[in-house]
Amino acid sequence: MDRRLTDSSRSPARGLLRWCLLLGIVALGACSGQSCDCEGFEQTSFPEKHLDKTVPKSGQVRVSKGGLDFFERQIPSLLDQFLSNGLSFCVPETTTSQGPADIKVCMTDTCQSGQTGCQMDLSLEEAQITPRSNEDRL
Repeated sequence: MDRRLTDSSRSPARGLLRWCLLLGIVALGACSGQSCDCEGFEQTSFPEKHLDKTVPKSGQVRVSKGGLDFFERQIPSLLDQFLSNGLSFCVPETTTSQGPADIKVCMTDTCQSGQTGCQMDLSLEEAQITPRSNEDRL
């Protein structure tokens, strides 16, 4: 009888176990010495020679076309989460003077909430994100 067919030490489960153990040992050994910092990032100050090229409290993200398409599909659900009343709101009555003219807006209507003003009910039919180059770049 052929020994290769009956050798239980070559079963697929045993081979998988060996690979898992090997990968575990490599992962543990990767952070055991001076080769990496397993506790997080080291904090260093930004080089002063490049500070004139930065915008305070800002960031930059590179997103692929697939990522932009994903964000476009998520816009309606994001609006639902952040705008509890959707795109419905009341524009309150407003009176202002511009030179000789008195401007009065939404003085005679009543909103759904009962206050005087103009009820605005907007809907978002389509959302599109269009990337463009940043001409103001530093």
